[in-house]
Amino acid sequence: MARTGIARKGETLTVELSLPQVATSISVMAEVVRLTPGPEWTRYGLRFVIVEPVQQEQLRAFVTSALEREGRGKRKHPRVSRRVDVVCRTADQFRAVMENISRGGLAIRCHTALVVDEVVIIDVSAQSAAGETLELSAQVMHVRTLDAGEFHVGLKFQPLPKEKMAALDALLARMVAGP
Repeated sequence: MARTGIARKGETLTVELSLPQVATSISVMAEVVRLTPGPEWTRYGLRFVIVEPVQQEQLRAFVTSALEREGRGKRKHPRVSRRVDVVCRTADQFRAVMENISRGGLAIRCHTALVVDEVVIIDVSAQSAAGETLELSAQVMHVRTLDAGEFHVGLKFQPLPKEKMAALDALLARMVAGP
């Protein structure tokens, strides 16, 4: 999050990062891929485009350690922000865009009105091992209406068996590792 107007979508920036495990800050090139403006502040979605191999390892170590800690606020698990197309199933089947995911749940953006406490099956196929689909069952925790008939939906995973949790952990690790 930063002041509104400091960059435009598509622009490339030099970003200086201070990582706790690194003595000096590191500089990386990043492209602005998403803007979520507010009155004074804007959330800037960045994709690293030029990162030296040593810096890439430092970033990976930082994100991996962050995933092992507790989430912020009321969240039990930290989230990985990644936009991925997913298929969702209730009584009907529909497509959605996953906005973030953690060991505890995920958030999607969709055109289908869901109901709190409804159970949704989400098929995540992007970045799964060997093109396999990871099927996750989740309960709708909240629904927020957005512009243009879209909804932001927060979902909490139902208890996952060990093998599915291992597959979810592997998916999170691949998402942290890169594109």
